[in-house]
Amino acid sequence: KDIDFENHTITINKALVKAEGQKHLKGTKTTDSERTLSLPLYIEEKIKNLPHKHERLFEGMDPDRCSKGFPRLCKRLGLPHYRFHDLRHSMATVGVSLNIADKIVMARGGWNNYATVKNIYQAVLQDDTSAADVLYDAYFTNLLESNTKCNTAI
Repeated sequence: KDIDFENHTITINKALVKAEGQKHLKGTKTTDSERTLSLPLYIEEKIKNLPHKHERLFEGMDPDRCSKGFPRLCKRLGLPHYRFHDLRHSMATVGVSLNIADKIVMARGGWNNYATVKNIYQAVLQDDTSAADVLYDAYFTNLLESNTKCNTAI
């Protein structure tokens, strides 16, 4: 019921957790963690094609399955070691790279504190650093050429 196929959205408003060996649903950590995100069509199609025997798509799934299974999946695919939670870091970092407004990155990740996003979740991509180097070099080259022309004219 948290997936709206008509409007192509998914709402995050609870978490499946394991406590004392029992699985149960609980609310999100903060009210800012409750959010509705657009659901990309390629993911929506995959969800539609999953077998639906229960109200929840992953009924009966152990909450640890994603956290423990994701690194194994990465290894099987020949990718570096990643935790499922690392996807949040990737989303925040890509947001910086794409110049997405901080407030949007925060809302998408369910964070209510920009310092947390900036200091813990965001990183700088090498391509962005290289692009910044080109911009800096062009700026100072232009400044030096302008200065040289002024000195020559005097």
